[in-house]
Amino acid sequence: MYQGLQTTLERRFQNGLSVLATYTYSHAIDNEPGSAAGSGENIWNNPVAERGNSYLDLRHRFTLLGDYALPFAKGKKGFAAMLAKDWGINAIVVLTTGIPFDITNSAARSNTGGVDRPNSIGDPTTGFTQSPSEWFNTAAFASQTLYTYGNLGRNVVHAPGRKDLDLAIHRDFVVREGMRLQFRAEMFNLTNTPAFAAPGAAFGSPTFGVISSAGLPRNIQFALKLLF
Repeated sequence: MYQGLQTTLERRFQNGLSVLATYTYSHAIDNEPGSAAGSGENIWNNPVAERGNSYLDLRHRFTLLGDYALPFAKGKKGFAAMLAKDWGINAIVVLTTGIPFDITNSAARSNTGGVDRPNSIGDPTTGFTQSPSEWFNTAAFASQTLYTYGNLGRNVVHAPGRKDLDLAIHRDFVVREGMRLQFRAEMFNLTNTPAFAAPGAAFGSPTFGVISSAGLPRNIQFALKLLF
């Protein structure tokens, strides 16, 4: 089941600036584990116990796209004006919450031939100081009795969200009619904000709750394209 609210705001200004902003609030629920980390061994026997946040549940997503034709040296002539005019800037801001993931036992206790979940004894989102070394409250879980299922629901914890700013500066040079040479300088993750991966989700393992990897840092590239 998917429920969502989608909003869009677009504005084009006379000075060469255009802005497009979008925001989506949504909630996706299903009863299908959908990955090797899910507790798929009991879905057929008790689908109610598997009902929870979908692995595709992205609760909040905001994007802001800006395009600005720089006004420098408009209407002027000369070598300096030729170098300064006709530049443009594109910027993309992406802000999202994280997707949910499943907490499972590092060693299964239900003896069903598949992974299972522990018991919930507290709120994994409160009562601790969040950091990459403890992304959720690891004390909120306990091992269930052998040969039983834990009472923890599916996908109750969310991975880190995304905060990203990409920026591109570009200019087209007219080579001849129908042919343009485009120069681009592109900066991805301009603020160098860490894009943390999901923490360890195996209860009982040394890496439980620990984030040990991240996405790419700031990346800058230059490109020259011939368009015809």
